[in-house]
Amino acid sequence: MIRKKFKRFGILFFLTAIFFSCSESNNITDPGRGVIEDFDPELLDVSGLFKTVAFDSTAFCDGFSIPHSSDNNFIHHPNRRNLIIGRSEEQLFKGYVEFAVLPTDTTEGPRYSPDNSLQAVYLHIYADTRHKDTSELFMIPVFSCEPKDLFEEVVLTEAMTEIGKAEITSGSKDSIPLPEDLASALFTALSESAKTDTSVFAFTIADTTDSFKYLQNPFLVMHIADKDGEVFKDSLYGLSQLTVYEKDFDTLSAQPVSRRISNRVAVFEFDIDRFFDTTYTSGTSFDEVLSAEIMMRRPQVKNLPENENISFRAYLGGEYNNAGELSVNFGNRRVFSDSVMSFRFEKDLQEITRSRQSSVFLYLETINEFSQTLWTRPTHFDAVLTTID
Repeated sequence: MIRKKFKRFGILFFLTAIFFSCSESNNITDPGRGVIEDFDPELLDVSGLFKTVAFDSTAFCDGFSIPHSSDNNFIHHPNRRNLIIGRSEEQLFKGYVEFAVLPTDTTEGPRYSPDNSLQAVYLHIYADTRHKDTSELFMIPVFSCEPKDLFEEVVLTEAMTEIGKAEITSGSKDSIPLPEDLASALFTALSESAKTDTSVFAFTIADTTDSFKYLQNPFLVMHIADKDGEVFKDSLYGLSQLTVYEKDFDTLSAQPVSRRISNRVAVFEFDIDRFFDTTYTSGTSFDEVLSAEIMMRRPQVKNLPENENISFRAYLGGEYNNAGELSVNFGNRRVFSDSVMSFRFEKDLQEITRSRQSSVFLYLETINEFSQTLWTRPTHFDAVLTTID
C-alpha cells in the first residue's frame, strides 16, 4: 500500500511539473526547452489531466458577519486572568468577580476561629501593565451585586449598589473598603463551624466612558485580629468573568467584521455552482485538488495593541446553523499581511469537491484578542485540479 502511494505521488509530481512547465514555457531555459520540445504530444498528452480555475471578486458575494449567538448581543468570557472595563468601538466591557465560601464539610473547617475578630475587608484592584500613559487617572466604579449576575446585559440595576471608585493609573493599585454589613457577613460565613450551604459574595466593575481600562483580577484582603489583638492580613481569591456587550449588534451583522473578543466572524459566500460548472468538462470531473488560494486586500484593523502583529485564521467550507452560530474548525493559518494577503485552502477545497457541498462560505477570524477587522471582498480565487486519483 505504501509503495502504491509513493508510485502515485511520483507520477503525479512528474506530470504536474510537465503541466506547469508547459504552461510557463516562455520562461524555460534553452536546455529545458529542448526537453519539453522533444516530447511527442501523441505519446504524452497531459493537457486533459489538469484544470486551472481562476475567478475574480465576482465569485464571492458581499460579506456579512456571524455573531456568537443570534439570541443576545452580549457574550461572557469566564475564568479570566484579567479584566477589561469601559467602551471601545461601540463595545461595552463589564467585569464580574465572585468569592464563594463553601460548606465546612467540603473544607478543612472554618477559616477563622472564635478568637479572631474582624477589623476591615478591602477589595484590591491592580492596573494591568497595558496602561501606557502613567499620567492618566481612571476612576473605576465598583458595585456589590447579586451572585450569579453572569448572564445579564451591561445594565446597572437596582440590585447593584456602588461601594466606591478605584483610582487607577499605569501600574498602580487601589483598594476599596467593603461596607460594614457586607464585610461582617463575609467574616461570619468564613467563621461558621458547621456551615451547610455555599455563600457567594459578588462584585461588578462597570464603566461606560470611552476608554479601555485593563485590570488584573480583583481580590479581597481580610484584616483580622487574633486573641492578643495582633492584626494579620488574609487574601481571598475568586473567579472573574468578562462580559462584552455589542451596542452596534445589528449594524455589525450586515458587515464583514471580525472581532475576537466578541467571537464575531466575517463571512463571504463563495459561488460553488460556478466552481463545479468550471471543473466538470465534457463528462470529465476534476476532483483532486493540487493547489487552492484566495487573495485579499489588507483589511482595516482597529484597536491593535502597539508593537503587535495582526494575524488571522480562515476556513472555506459549509454553512453555519440556523441560529447564526458558527460550528467550523479553523485551520492553524496565521498570515501576517502586507498590502495583499493570501490564504491557502487545499484541504478545505478537497473536502468540498468530494462531498459536493451545495453551499460554501469563506470564514475569517481575527486572532488578536481586542482588535476589530473590517474586510473587503476577496480579489482572486485560483486553483489547480486533476483527474488523477
